[in-house]
Amino acid sequence: DELVLATSGSFSQSKRSPLLDEIISVPRASGEEVSIVPDKAGRNFGVSVKLVRGGEIPPVFLALSPTRFEFLGRVAEGALPSSFSLECHEDLLAFKARLLRETENRRKLDGDDVTADGELVLRFIDINSDGRAQPRRVIVRV
Repeated sequence: DELVLATSGSFSQSKRSPLLDEIISVPRASGEEVSIVPDKAGRNFGVSVKLVRGGEIPPVFLALSPTRFEFLGRVAEGALPSSFSLECHEDLLAFKARLLRETENRRKLDGDDVTADGELVLRFIDINSDGRAQPRRVIVRV
C-alpha cells in the first residue's frame, strides 16, 4: 500500500533509520505511484517511483534482477538476509539515496522545506500492532 522512506538524519550508511522522510503511495494517488515497469530497452523490469505529476521530477528507477527481486521479497517479509552479497544491500541504499534526494526536491517545489523560526520538526517512525509505520512528530525549539 505504501513505501515508507526513512533516514538516519545524516548522510551516513546507518543500518537504523528512525526518522521518517516520506510515505509514498503505491497505488496512484496525488501524482505518486510505485509500479513495476519495463526498462528503456524493454527486455527487463524495474521498480519505478513517481513522486509528482508531470515531468518536474523524473521517476526514480531501480532495475530488478532475479536476485534483487528475491532480496526485496525477503526484506518485505521482515528479514535482512545475510546470505545475499552486500551488492543487493548497497544497490538498495543507492536507490534510497536517490529517493531521498528527489523527495527533498519535491519539498522545495511545494514550498514545504520552510520551517518556522526556531523550530525543527522531526518525524519518528513507530510501528503499529498491525505492522504499519505510524509517524510521530516531535517539535524541537531552538
